[in-house]
Amino acid sequence: MPALRHEFFLVAAGLQGIEHLSCRAVRPKATSGWNSAGSEYRPFTSRPVGALCDTCHQRRKRNPAPCAQCGTLRTLVGRTEDGGSICGSCSGADIDFAFACRRCGYPGDIYADGFCTRCIAKDRVHELLSDEDGTVHPQLQPLTEQLGAAQSPTAVIAWTRRSDSAQMLARLAAQHQEITHEILDALPQNWQTIYVRELLVAVDVLPKRQENLARLRLWVNDVLSDLPPHHARVIRPFAEWGVLREARRRADKGRYTAGAASNDRTDIRTAIKFMTWLDDNSITLAGLSQEVLDVWLTSHPAQVRGLSTLIR
Repeated sequence: MPALRHEFFLVAAGLQGIEHLSCRAVRPKATSGWNSAGSEYRPFTSRPVGALCDTCHQRRKRNPAPCAQCGTLRTLVGRTEDGGSICGSCSGADIDFAFACRRCGYPGDIYADGFCTRCIAKDRVHELLSDEDGTVHPQLQPLTEQLGAAQSPTAVIAWTRRSDSAQMLARLAAQHQEITHEILDALPQNWQTIYVRELLVAVDVLPKRQENLARLRLWVNDVLSDLPPHHARVIRPFAEWGVLREARRRADKGRYTAGAASNDRTDIRTAIKFMTWLDDNSITLAGLSQEVLDVWLTSHPAQVRGLSTLIR
């Protein structure tokens, strides 16, 4: 299809042998290549405006604008003497480049079956988030509207087809229940979950919350679940009353940043490592002395700050 499209524009517009104002990306030695069907093709498109590289060709096709001569919203493929951009008809080409979407009439940017990328993107999003009878849950309606009106519909189409986060959203929609922060908290806290949460918050499907604090709390719960009981008896109250309480206080004032959350995780990790070191050396907390503490600090100089929170 790319080969046929390029040769179609080159031949039908009758532009061979004409001197063009060429795109800078197109070089005189732009040699031909071979597509998957074994047909020769040119890696650029010729239009009345000149020889265009694929990037410039796609940009003009996807961004129709009013013609400087007739004022009609068209794909602008020509250029006037004073530098204005004009449509194919006004440029005197033998072919009308103003292909329009069969559904919305948008000129140019045809993606498939005569439909533009905007219409295809809306269809793909609706298909992704709808149930068996084609109905989108009312909670997700703002998301479908925002994605359908995105400035880059081709990116939305690719996202619905290939993104793991899109598939996660589809699974959540298929559960036929309201999506909440608590439901997302129960999922693995990987980048897909984080992206889906931020997307739903951005379109007001979910309320905004102090995410740095919330992620710290989820992380603490995961870490504590893997600790041996005698360590958990020490680390749990330290995490709850020594770390999370201070984090909540700072979050209430709007001062709890991602860097602060990272420091708090370091303090808890250091406390766990210190408890493990005491076990390895057969030392109990009751038997902890300044001499023992000095040995730890000497052998772990980079973790002095992290341990100071536990000692306090």
